[in-house]
Amino acid sequence: LQALGAVADEIAIGIEQKRGEDRLKESEARYRSLVDNALVGVYQSTLDGRFTYVNDAMARMFETSVEEMLVEPVLQRYQGPSDRESFIRILKEKGRVDNYEMTVPTKTGRQITLLVSASLHDETISGMLMDITALKEAEAEREHLTEQLRQAQKMEAVGQLAGGIAHDFNNILNAIIGFGSILKDGIDPDDPLHVNIDEVLMAAERATQLSHSLLAFSRKQVMDLRPVDLCEIVQRITRLLHRVIGEDVELRVSCADRTVPVLADSGQVEQVLMNLATNARDAMPQGGILNMKVGRFVMDDAFTMTHGYGTPGQYAVISVSDTGSGMDAETRQRIFEPFFTTKGPGKGTGLGLAMVYGIVKQHEGFINVYSEPGHGTTFRVYLPAARALAEVEEKKAPPDYPSGGTETILVAEDDPALRKLTSTVLQGAGYTVILAEDGEDAVSKF
Repeated sequence: LQALGAVADEIAIGIEQKRGEDRLKESEARYRSLVDNALVGVYQSTLDGRFTYVNDAMARMFETSVEEMLVEPVLQRYQGPSDRESFIRILKEKGRVDNYEMTVPTKTGRQITLLVSASLHDETISGMLMDITALKEAEAEREHLTEQLRQAQKMEAVGQLAGGIAHDFNNILNAIIGFGSILKDGIDPDDPLHVNIDEVLMAAERATQLSHSLLAFSRKQVMDLRPVDLCEIVQRITRLLHRVIGEDVELRVSCADRTVPVLADSGQVEQVLMNLATNARDAMPQGGILNMKVGRFVMDDAFTMTHGYGTPGQYAVISVSDTGSGMDAETRQRIFEPFFTTKGPGKGTGLGLAMVYGIVKQHEGFINVYSEPGHGTTFRVYLPAARALAEVEEKKAPPDYPSGGTETILVAEDDPALRKLTSTVLQGAGYTVILAEDGEDAVSKF
């Protein structure tokens, strides 16, 4: 009986062991299935650089197969030996690595960004990795759009400041020019002071041009928008551009179509082309090639998403490119700011490209610059397309203004100098003048 009991115990132990082995195999199978079908990459490798296990998710990340990864060296999955050396050094020092970010190539050469966590036990590395490429691209896009928004807000703030300064500056200049002209008319042409007054007036006129540049940047100029042919404008200004850029610069002009209608102020567009050509000339002191191309462009949602600016629709595009010195990223960021210039003292006001920016924005257009040091610069100006060209208007004779009179005129002007100037001119023409400081004062005196 004792012998039979011992045998029974042995059988029971054997059965229990078999059940334990079966449960272990079942658990291992469930674990292996879980790991094999996981969305994250799971692997084991040796310190000397050989994979002993790779799941399907990891193979998919590297755009290859599990079989290939098991026979190829681990080093092949890194950008270079130094990247693996840095990773292994941290593992040896700390025993584990958490959320280690690295960029690696796939089998097809595509670059992906991985977040790796791994531990080291007895010369075996066990790790888990996650593909965060899409997340990193989204973060980069968000930072890019945030920077563009910040730049647009800065330009808007600077524009408002420039517009306010230009308005006050204009009032002062109008008073200087007005009283200077009255003084000039009252002096004999042979009087030596006549020359001095001319110098004052010419200086004031130059200052007025600066003020107009600021107004252009701040988008407060009065414009005459109508459908015009962009190709005709470019062809018309070509002769003048040849004189501006000099003999050392070769000018090449081309239009994609016979006519490219845009809704624009032709005089302002000419100013844009002149300023861009002047900027290109200054970037090529030893000579070079200036290309000016006109074409059509359809701006879609994909373009606005990629570039971070624009409104979908039909546009005409002017491309102005040079073979000059180019510019770095820091310069490109500030190129449209008023008074920013890379030229030496006395060689520029820093308002040329600021004026271009303002004119383009006032046309509800867009402008971008592409440049690298040593590879030239390309400006692209997008202007809203027009359906047809405007009919040629007959020139009208200027109206006949009265030379004077005896009527009474009510003048409302908040600037004291301009108020005084207007009163002086009108009284000199024989009118009786009633002055008011503002609208409320004018109503009370009416």
